[in-house]
Amino acid sequence: MFKKKPFLLFSLVLILSLFLVSFAHADSKGNGGRVKAGTGWEQFQKDSLNSGQTESPAPTANITLGWRQQVQVDNPQAPMAGVNVTPLVAENKVFILDARGGMWAFEAKTGNQLWKTNLSCTGYKFQLATPAYAEGKLFVATNDGHVYALEAKSGNIIWDKVIAGKSDQLNTPVKYADGKVYVGAWKNKTYYCLDALSGEVLWQRSSTTGGGYHWAGACVVGNYLVFGDESAVLTSVNKDNGELADEKSLLAITKEAKKIHSSITYNPQINRVYFTDEGGHCWAFNCNPQTGQLTYAWHKKIGRMSTSTPAVFKGKVYVGSGTYVFQGDLYCLEEATGKELWKFTPPDAGEHSKPGIQSSPSLSLQEGKVYLYFTTNYEKSAVYCLDENGNKFWSFTSQEAGTSGGYTTSCLAIADGWVYFGNDGGWVYALTGKIAGQQKQLPSAEEVEVSPPPALPAFSDLPTNHWAREVISEMINKGIFQGYPDGTCRPDKVVTRAEFVSLLLRTLKLKEEEEEEGTVDFSDVQPGNWYYQAVATAYHYGLVKGYAEAKERFNGQTKKKQSFRPHDSVTREQVATMLIRALEHKGLEKKDLGETKVEEILACFNDQGKISAWAKEAVAKAITQEIILGYPGNLFKPQTGATRAECAAMLRKIIKEQF
Repeated sequence: MFKKKPFLLFSLVLILSLFLVSFAHADSKGNGGRVKAGTGWEQFQKDSLNSGQTESPAPTANITLGWRQQVQVDNPQAPMAGVNVTPLVAENKVFILDARGGMWAFEAKTGNQLWKTNLSCTGYKFQLATPAYAEGKLFVATNDGHVYALEAKSGNIIWDKVIAGKSDQLNTPVKYADGKVYVGAWKNKTYYCLDALSGEVLWQRSSTTGGGYHWAGACVVGNYLVFGDESAVLTSVNKDNGELADEKSLLAITKEAKKIHSSITYNPQINRVYFTDEGGHCWAFNCNPQTGQLTYAWHKKIGRMSTSTPAVFKGKVYVGSGTYVFQGDLYCLEEATGKELWKFTPPDAGEHSKPGIQSSPSLSLQEGKVYLYFTTNYEKSAVYCLDENGNKFWSFTSQEAGTSGGYTTSCLAIADGWVYFGNDGGWVYALTGKIAGQQKQLPSAEEVEVSPPPALPAFSDLPTNHWAREVISEMINKGIFQGYPDGTCRPDKVVTRAEFVSLLLRTLKLKEEEEEEGTVDFSDVQPGNWYYQAVATAYHYGLVKGYAEAKERFNGQTKKKQSFRPHDSVTREQVATMLIRALEHKGLEKKDLGETKVEEILACFNDQGKISAWAKEAVAKAITQEIILGYPGNLFKPQTGATRAECAAMLRKIIKEQF
């Protein structure tokens, strides 16, 4: 009979717990909720929101084992704990924390070991805290109360701080955001905030509910940190000082609620957080990023138990249920109400266990479509790839299937057409294959040469830490944007209406019309102007409209004049409108939202009243599709001029939507 899982291990060795879960990942809040387009997977569920989303591609067909490497395990003959965290991917490396506190680095596409650093837990321990990567450093928490900062390049220890007792068990995913590191302890029921530079404890907060923190990772919501505990209480605290903002007991809503053993996911588009409990419910609470106040939205029964952290995209919530004891499903729920849209049930129960989904879904956004990746946890654990409607593309079963090493609670890390996970046998897997829209399969591991990424164009005013550096460089490489003769990029320069029309045509690959189709009757757009044909073409395709001016008499008839105002700044609401018209032109945007739905979407903005009536539906559509994002303070700033950096990011999103 097989021995299994942390909850059994804990009950024997550490006198506790139940079932296994997942999760540890975070990034900085600077992404503002936009889907990360980078090539790595730097924290548990990608970022500080636990979004679980990336625009980096992942294989959708012809799945192949790229490489496989074993790290330390508790018992080589009958392993029960090898890898129980999510791999991280950054700097063309894969980082993994093993069960005994060893931190490893491998080349991402060959599996060659680069370094290994033994941390404090070299004995028989069980590591559940997924590390976090940021700014060339790895932040690692171990079960015996240590938190480390390591150089990602070499594995050298930068600092080592003991913040909790040896048996307190730092068991939540490590979160990194804005120069701070967050982690929670199970036994002493305390959440900690450390300075990422020095390791100094900035604040620590003991639970006021009697519940500890086990797999219960936090997310960042504006100025607040939100996390759950084993007393089934959702807590919001100021992320800078730990002061309590709000707490909500799930038991006050339903007596069936149980321990929160998932991380929290935040959707900044509607200011809502999502999580699960061990009673088998998926929960949604509204969270005000300005005050940290929590308001119940809905909960949905999804099985006998869940520790899966939900992933949310375009109005849908994807979440798993079950353990290796209880059969599980991957659910797709309606974000607004929690209504079940579909569920996928993994087949093939094992002799000693059933396929539950304790992992969190990872989403890869390719060619305007979302692909779902997750693992099942039982003796024949498998990796699955589904489309957004729950149709299976492929599954992969590890070589340890049918043994105690075949179980896994690891989530999948997605980067550059590869997916990575680990299992109880201590094996780290790297899978590759054909990605969506690709004519040729990615090269196998033997064919891959690890080399530095292509150099980005150098601009004197575009530092490496600028939020839009990669997207601007990509758009320049595509020939859509251009630099200036003086070697600058001017990312913060506001774009004019004429300039944006020109950029839009290049993005859509529309040739400037000539002759009759390329004429336009704007009083301030004349033949000979550099932008004349661009404006005329955009007008011909219905992408732009003019401003009505005073009527005048002409040959006895009243004629309405129009102007285009080519030199005016293009406002954010104008950009949103033109981008939605562009999608309509491509046949990708047809559905009318209706006035009620529009008002509901825009209600999250404190300045919604400043959005022009003619632009409201387009803005709502653009927000829903995450083409355009809001500002801190729940502001949209509809009349503010859009900068070159913002336009680059939004136009790039249009490319992803249509091509």
